[in-house]
Amino acid sequence: MTALPLTATCFRVPIGAAGVTFADLAPREPLELAQPAPSPLHVAPPSGGLAESPGGESGAVPVPPAVRQTALLFARAIVEGLGGRRSAAQFGDLVAQRVLSVLAARAHADRNRVPFTPASLRLQLVSPVALEVTLRLAREGRSTAAAFRLDRRRGRWRCTALVVGP
Repeated sequence: MTALPLTATCFRVPIGAAGVTFADLAPREPLELAQPAPSPLHVAPPSGGLAESPGGESGAVPVPPAVRQTALLFARAIVEGLGGRRSAAQFGDLVAQRVLSVLAARAHADRNRVPFTPASLRLQLVSPVALEVTLRLAREGRSTAAAFRLDRRRGRWRCTALVVGP
């Protein structure tokens, strides 16, 4: 992942019960920001639940709901891919080849283990066409981290990078 610019805005969002389909992963409406990105970095404070941080600082640009939903769907699909419950063929061209390699290698290495479950998710809107997502994944009483990047090209979101902790 790249270093965060000072214009990133970070939000926590609930994982909820978003169904995983790829039918709506490429919303056709353009991403519009209400105002220019803020100059200071806003990081959501930790909270007891997974509720979204309000981003109460003046000038903070919220992550649009369509982008938030897309990130949730990608997160669910990636967790399923890591656990081997979603094959590479189901991702199609929505992920880069190197992401498929990471998913396949991790699914193979963890094939006899209990699958990960998503515990929390954080979004950072780096630019109007780039979103970085971090996940805390739980398994057997332990946690690990994962991060992926979504880039919007030609009206579609695509996962271009994925890193998974030990």
